[in-house]
Amino acid sequence: MSRIDDLIRRYAPNGVEYKTLDEALPTRLAGFWGVEAGAADMSAYAIRNGDVGATGQLRWGTLPLRGFTEKEFAKARVRAGDVAMTTSGNCGNVGYIRDDPSEPTVATNFVRILRGDPAQLDSRYAFHFLRSAHFTTGILGFVRGAAMPNLSVNEAFRAITIPVPPLEVQREIVRILDQFTELEAELEAELEAEITSRQAQRQHLRKALLATSDAGDWQQVRLDEAVTFVNGKPHERLTDPEGSVALMTARFISTGGIATRFVHPENALTLARHGDVALVMSDLPGGRALGRAFFVPKDGQYTANQRVCLLRSLDTSRVLPRYLYHAIDRNEGLLAFDNGMDQTHLKKSDILGVTLNLPPIEHQKRASSALDRLDEGMLELVDLLNSEIAVRRQQYEHYRDRLLTFKEAPA
Repeated sequence: MSRIDDLIRRYAPNGVEYKTLDEALPTRLAGFWGVEAGAADMSAYAIRNGDVGATGQLRWGTLPLRGFTEKEFAKARVRAGDVAMTTSGNCGNVGYIRDDPSEPTVATNFVRILRGDPAQLDSRYAFHFLRSAHFTTGILGFVRGAAMPNLSVNEAFRAITIPVPPLEVQREIVRILDQFTELEAELEAELEAEITSRQAQRQHLRKALLATSDAGDWQQVRLDEAVTFVNGKPHERLTDPEGSVALMTARFISTGGIATRFVHPENALTLARHGDVALVMSDLPGGRALGRAFFVPKDGQYTANQRVCLLRSLDTSRVLPRYLYHAIDRNEGLLAFDNGMDQTHLKKSDILGVTLNLPPIEHQKRASSALDRLDEGMLELVDLLNSEIAVRRQQYEHYRDRLLTFKEAPA
């Protein structure tokens, strides 16, 4: 901190200039719509909404592209120093592109690429600012829509200001904050590696346990022969922090049941029972929530929101609810509906048309018990590492918001 104070006294003794984000980041490349395979089968990397995480991490994969002129493609290519920001769903998530991509890369719909003048604004400094409380709370008034929130970027950027100290100060702030983010990234990489390893073990065991046996007592049944389907209803206008019934949304399910929204019992329109399996029916292209399932552990404490359905075993002596949960969670038959380009909306017929391998009930019990043990072990590991990550993140957020607060220079 003392070095930054020294730099401020040296380069900005009368305060720091504030600019609108519109002035500081005037280049905002909109993502492409309708990215799909073309006759030439040209391929490129694409940054999608789900690739930009809330923690500042950025991932992308390859997608086949079509419909670009050479001029359009050259103009839209991302480069080192660009900041990617989501504009739909989890609005305002940002990721930083450290190096020039080795392959042509563009953003897809629901992502904007932000770029400023490097002679005035260090792009890494801008990235840290866009993660600050000043920005994340500032955009709330510019988010429209309840079912699928969308950020009015141009409005927000005309209204929200960013302190622009001299580059020497910006770079020192970046150096300090990057120390925190690098520690957090190391822990997250460790967590991801462990989870990937455990998930691979689980997937191997899951396939072995759920695969059809040659034994005559195994059956293959369509889901509509085994469950009843209950479609979730909209609860957005009924939520209340004082409510006692957890609202099962896509976010609730994808986080393993972390409840952030509640309703009162009389407003629970699709109340779930113990043993129901809640399933995410809609997600952005390439999203990680589609087809995720949640096993309802108690009666009367959960209700399904729109775009979430409940699957209820018709006969628990034939289909064990816990086995149903393991068989349907991220089921390959459901994930096949995600083309990686358009938002996926699973229909009732899509879900009920999935085929289950159905063993005798004793095998279902053994398979469920084995998978549950793996899940419990992974949850313990995740909790341990997440606790350490949370401490590092709190330190980063404290220093970030402190370092990005300046006395404003007189006009």
